[in-house]
Amino acid sequence: MKPLHWHPLARRDADEAAAWYAQEGGLALELTFTAALQATAGLISAHPGIGSPRYATVLNLAGLRCWRVKGFPQLVFYIERETQLDVWRVLHAQRDLPAWMGASE
Repeated sequence: MKPLHWHPLARRDADEAAAWYAQEGGLALELTFTAALQATAGLISAHPGIGSPRYATVLNLAGLRCWRVKGFPQLVFYIERETQLDVWRVLHAQRDLPAWMGASE
C-alpha cells in the first residue's frame, strides 16, 4: 500500500462534495459519500494501477489515472509516484474535466 498525498484542491473538492450531499440529502448521505470516498482511497492505495489512464493523454499529464467513487458520480484523479500516490482532484464525472483539472481556484 502506498500512502496518499492529497493536494489542497483535492481536499477542497472532497469537502465541497460532502457539504453538497449534506445539504441535499442530509447527514446520512454525507456520511455515505465520505465512507465511499475513504473506501476508494483505500482501494487505489492498495492497487494503484487499477485506475483508468484515459484522461492522461487528454490532459497531457503522464501517469494520471482516475477511479470512480462507488455509488457516486465523483472521480478521484491521482498519479502514482515511487513512494506515494498524489491525489490531484475529486471531480464530478459530468464536469468539463480538462477545464477543472487545470483550475487553480
